[in-house]
Amino acid sequence: MGTSNWQNISWCVQAIMRMQPQRVLDIGIGFGRWGIVLREFGEVWFGRVAPDSWTMHVEGIEAFPKNVAAYHESFYDEIHVGDAQEILFQLDDRFDLAILGDVLEHFTKSDGERILDHLIEHCDYVLVNLPLGDDWPQEEMYENPYEEHKATWDWNDFESRPVVRKAEFLDFEERRFGCVVLSRRDPRELAEGFFGSPRQGERQVGPVLPEPLPRAGRASEREAMEAIRRSGSWRLVTRLRDNALLWRLRGLLPGRGTPVTIEHRGADAATPALRVLRVESDGAPVLWDFVARKGEWSLEPRD
Repeated sequence: MGTSNWQNISWCVQAIMRMQPQRVLDIGIGFGRWGIVLREFGEVWFGRVAPDSWTMHVEGIEAFPKNVAAYHESFYDEIHVGDAQEILFQLDDRFDLAILGDVLEHFTKSDGERILDHLIEHCDYVLVNLPLGDDWPQEEMYENPYEEHKATWDWNDFESRPVVRKAEFLDFEERRFGCVVLSRRDPRELAEGFFGSPRQGERQVGPVLPEPLPRAGRASEREAMEAIRRSGSWRLVTRLRDNALLWRLRGLLPGRGTPVTIEHRGADAATPALRVLRVESDGAPVLWDFVARKGEWSLEPRD
């Protein structure tokens, strides 16, 4: 029974929660992940806990009959068994969301593009998860001929299509795969943020990192620091930290400096992002880049 990577699940969940779709088409249901996710985070999280209170209509398409089990009926209102190339173009209904969860690579490139473009025109949103690049060869698996990978996709294949948001991840073998939300109208304004993201007039806490975040799976401290430096909060803190008037006022206050321990982490001693300043009074770690290194410093070796 088909399944796929887990590193992107939270990203997709936030997108789905922001969309709040009422009619969903899941193409290639496999294990049934997205049917379950839709019910939990599209129904239960919005107060519709009991199945008889669910309001979302969820349909699925599955090419391999053995993949369809009894439990799928608990999450899907209807499952069409057969090739998506035949079934999809027979469906007249419009959907709020269509999900292509690791599906496009199983079609030839031309067939996959035809399916994708059809969904873009007939759905408010299309959520695509798929491997990127040519590191994903795969033959028939689980006695399922539909498991074969027949096409390679990458970001350039989406340049002419209405991408609202996208993100790139790495699987456990450090192979690239992507998540893309496409929409002609973006009726739920996903371009502005995901579920719970600050909107105009709402209170914002802490720095907001830009989209996309550093690649999940191997985002280094250097990449994380670069993301922080690009944020508005970091620029504000830097201006306050370097304000000469504030430093003069600080010099009028009594007291002596706080003993600290500077601990280097990593092989590159010249990289500030790999240094940690630990304040001895409470043991809280502070990144070296956040420290205002002004005034007098004295070095006292310790055992």
